[in-house]
Amino acid sequence: MSEVKLIQSDIERCQAKIRKTDPFTFGGNPKYFRCEKSPTVIVSEKLPGKDGLTGSMSLCNECLTALKKQNDIEDFNVEILN
Repeated sequence: MSEVKLIQSDIERCQAKIRKTDPFTFGGNPKYFRCEKSPTVIVSEKLPGKDGLTGSMSLCNECLTALKKQNDIEDFNVEILN
């Protein structure tokens, strides 16, 4: 297996992708944009994924709330940024 270089967590900007829609969009191609807010936490997987790697990303409070709604937060380590 070749070495995979993971992107480090960005401490300047939240790394979540947000789905944006408008009333005039048709079809199955939603647009995703990176969140513009400042992160408050770094969230990392407790166990490696299917690829054998452990990922992490920075999140703002709003995106952390969305993560908690969609996943079991017990599967993640959460480090608070100062």
